[in-house]
Amino acid sequence: MDGWFRVDSEAVNRWFAGVEPELARGGQVISAHLDEVDREFDRRSDDVLYMLDALRTLERFVGRRSPSLTVKLAVPLDDSETLDTALPRLDRLQFAFEPPSVYVFAPAYLKVLPDREEYRCRIPTTPWGERYVVEYACGRPMHSREMGWEFSRTLWLRWVAADPQHVTPAPQ
Repeated sequence: MDGWFRVDSEAVNRWFAGVEPELARGGQVISAHLDEVDREFDRRSDDVLYMLDALRTLERFVGRRSPSLTVKLAVPLDDSETLDTALPRLDRLQFAFEPPSVYVFAPAYLKVLPDREEYRCRIPTTPWGERYVVEYACGRPMHSREMGWEFSRTLWLRWVAADPQHVTPAPQ
């Protein structure tokens, strides 16, 4: 899968450069829909390869500038009336109405337990290769539970560099 350059990497870099100061001021998580990061993203296309390239591009850029940050891509799936523990088929994804979003997490954010009712499971193999770590989550905030509302279903993707110890320094 190496070698595709479908994402406007300059747009991704500009987006992160614009939100990086918020993280430096103590922000814990920054997120944006892919169509806000790269205006070329077509929210109706369900283009998995584009999403994977956006994740990889952002991870490479963030990893050079701020290696302690974690980058993930959230792909919303259709909601469920019940806590759905069935893993989605990755070869036949059906996306929800909302576009995928990129998230950049500060280390402290990932150490806090969320106030959610949730099922989460890593999907052991993916059609995209071993460098993509994929988790399935189905859950809802506790206030949604009290109201009896549905569960959101999400795929969380992370790209892992071949050699995480070797990160090219960011240009100054």
